[in-house]
Amino acid sequence: MHLAQQVGGGYQGVLNYFAKPILGDIVLNCKVMTIDWSESGDNMISLHCKSKSTSNDQIIDKVIVARRVLLTVPLGVLKAKTIQFVPELPESKRRIIDKMGYGLLNKCLFLWDENDVNQLPWPLSKEWIERIVMSSESNQKQGLWTEFYNPYSLNKRPMLVGFSAGRVAEEIEKLSDEAVGEQALQALRELFAPRNVPDPTQIVVTRWGGDEFSKGSYSYNAVGISQRYRDRLGDPVNRQLYFAGEACHNRFPSTTQGAFLSGKTAAEQILRDFGES
Repeated sequence: MHLAQQVGGGYQGVLNYFAKPILGDIVLNCKVMTIDWSESGDNMISLHCKSKSTSNDQIIDKVIVARRVLLTVPLGVLKAKTIQFVPELPESKRRIIDKMGYGLLNKCLFLWDENDVNQLPWPLSKEWIERIVMSSESNQKQGLWTEFYNPYSLNKRPMLVGFSAGRVAEEIEKLSDEAVGEQALQALRELFAPRNVPDPTQIVVTRWGGDEFSKGSYSYNAVGISQRYRDRLGDPVNRQLYFAGEACHNRFPSTTQGAFLSGKTAAEQILRDFGES
């Protein structure tokens, strides 16, 4: 398969490519509240959703019925139990969800004007810029805007992506976007002092921990957890509920590649089970 996508276009091109054959069947702005997979009738599954009306923005109840359901929600959503299952998921599946680790990684993205390219103090050809904080720097700590990604060699756009993870990422979500941007820009300017870093034209801050549809960023192996837990998380339930996502892939967890491959595996399983029923 050849997937043609313009470099720098982000994931939207990938989504558009695979969604094109079924674009008319995709229902957007429909928040799943309950999945009723109780064995009744022809084992049909009812998804009870909250949908926004296209005419007056009112929230309306909507029910989608299916024979099989593939859940690709992040592990954080499963942990938060924001989706109610009727009946509950098997105890073995709930135990795996509870035990697996789920972490947080936030970003602060800086975008500069094209005219500022020659004023940027870092080498445009270098993708990664990292700083090791010395113990004497009392106002700084490792992990607080000490890692930046420079995609200029790929998209020819003057921008940087700063990373913060773990407890540091949790703390910055308590701040305003302006405060986070100032904090990250200050760290960047201290790194390249005395050379000047011009003011960016745009700053974007992610808040994955506070996003109700994510509740965090990536899964990780908590203490006592092995890769086999990921396989068990991806196991289907009663040939009705199927699971996919980065947390379900034991070779490439915490990656888009792992999420994609786990979805492909789940789709193949659904086709096999459907053919046998």
